[in-house]
Amino acid sequence: MSQTVRIKVSRYDPDQDDEPYFEEYEVPWEPHMKVLDALKQVQKQDPTLAVRWNCGEGVCGSDAMRVDGKPVLACKTEIPEAWCDRDTPPRIEALQVFPTIKDLVADYEEVWEKEKKFKPHFEGAEPKGEDGFYEMKEREVEQAQQMRKCINCMACYDVCHVLRQQMKQYAGPRNIVKVASFEYHPKDIENRTELLDTEGNIDLCNVTRCCSNVCPQGINITTDAIIPQKEHAVSEAGWDIITPIMRKQLQVQEWLIYNLKKLVGRV
Repeated sequence: MSQTVRIKVSRYDPDQDDEPYFEEYEVPWEPHMKVLDALKQVQKQDPTLAVRWNCGEGVCGSDAMRVDGKPVLACKTEIPEAWCDRDTPPRIEALQVFPTIKDLVADYEEVWEKEKKFKPHFEGAEPKGEDGFYEMKEREVEQAQQMRKCINCMACYDVCHVLRQQMKQYAGPRNIVKVASFEYHPKDIENRTELLDTEGNIDLCNVTRCCSNVCPQGINITTDAIIPQKEHAVSEAGWDIITPIMRKQLQVQEWLIYNLKKLVGRV
């Protein structure tokens, strides 16, 4: 006998509804099915349900939503068989920190508009190579590459308690990661630190690491992006004498790690 699973889906059309409400659906369950698969089944029953998705493989980041209060990628979140017997169906809703366009589709316009303030483009030095290409060592770009793993899913925004109160003022974790991807690039010559400080109010983050905990790409947003950029802002303002010492220690550590990897043939 085939099994079914019940899910509660948030419905909201700002042109018709005063506030969101949950509607319950029952769909066929299959082993290894994902939340996105269940929503596609719901759309067969009710074509008016709005869901944003693209690749369905956890690469585009477009289908981030809340499942039982936690921001996840719908295409990567498996529905276990135990959900078929749940007394209370799982609740699926749009990311809550953003306005809702319709149903499960959140409006990220605020993020894109804010991003423009931080010069989100590569400003390169003159190429040093005779062939006109940049010359870089692998270890020089590792930090930047880590930041470039971001897929713009906005899960980090949904758990950021600063943004719940100060969306207009705070840059947000995703935009700080975006800035860090350029700041860490060995050939980028633009300095965006002051912009993060004056336009992004990076000091508002109190490093609770909520954003790092939900990132589907495993980016350590707090430790590898936010804290270094906050230190940079303090250092540039001339208030810090400890950060340069710590940075020198990190450089020595990175040099040691690189050479150890080289010894064992990993570089």
